[in-house]
Amino acid sequence: ARAVFFIVDPFDFEGTWHPEWLPLFGKRPYYILINKIDLLPSVSKADEIAAWVRQRVKGTVPAPTGIATCGTIRARDLDAVKVLIREEKLERIALVGATNVGKSSLLQVLSGVTGTAPGQGYGYGHGKGAGHGQGAAGHGQNASTAPLVSHFPGTTQYTVTVTGKDGINWIDTPGIAPGDRLSDLVCPDCGAELAFAGKKLQARLYHLEPGQAVTFAGLAAFTNQAAEVRTLLCYAGREVVFHRTSSDRAATFLQNPPDWLALPCAACRTKLAAPITQTYQIKDGEDLAV
Repeated sequence: ARAVFFIVDPFDFEGTWHPEWLPLFGKRPYYILINKIDLLPSVSKADEIAAWVRQRVKGTVPAPTGIATCGTIRARDLDAVKVLIREEKLERIALVGATNVGKSSLLQVLSGVTGTAPGQGYGYGHGKGAGHGQGAAGHGQNASTAPLVSHFPGTTQYTVTVTGKDGINWIDTPGIAPGDRLSDLVCPDCGAELAFAGKKLQARLYHLEPGQAVTFAGLAAFTNQAAEVRTLLCYAGREVVFHRTSSDRAATFLQNPPDWLALPCAACRTKLAAPITQTYQIKDGEDLAV
């Protein structure tokens, strides 16, 4: 049987779940694989995440054939995915999803094929030491080679077929860039730091006094305008700097971020739109998730 694994990121579900891409699958059944759950905080339960996704996609046409969770860094729930493949008798599987959802990493562990042989790399890297494979399989089209894994978004540039050790044919596809995620709007280096590839999220808990703010690198700030203390729980990649300060200084940092805030880089600052302000009224017993 032929099928599609639609890979999504639980930390950025809305940015990686795009039902408008479903017509690309034709009449093939598709399964939603929620990847990177091993990078979420330990309080995040896989069954609760799957239940939330199941409710979120309810009513989607065509409906997914199944939903599963997995994580490649700590090999979480991979056996369950392999059982699903055997029970559904899947023989040819395409991995599809947005950039940097971990398709190639997932392909490595599920196929058992790791590393890239000389002359057979099929991805274009970014940054220092980047390059692409040469030779007959240099572009990787219709080639059977090992998946190339990188923490830079958009490394896989061509569709590549990999025959796994169990005989299953895997198709690794280039990541689709939705264009509206923050990581799509910055350079590859900034995007890699935002993507927290291969590293667990950092968590920070702040009790903000009235007039205090927390900056999310040089990209955003959250200010407490209430008359009482508010609690702010923040998650981000390890490279993102959180900083508690006054609301006035936070506004200044967004207009002209100091170097120690790291993100965005000087080149990206010129491309990003000017900051906008939104105010939310939170009632007793309510939570605001941004």
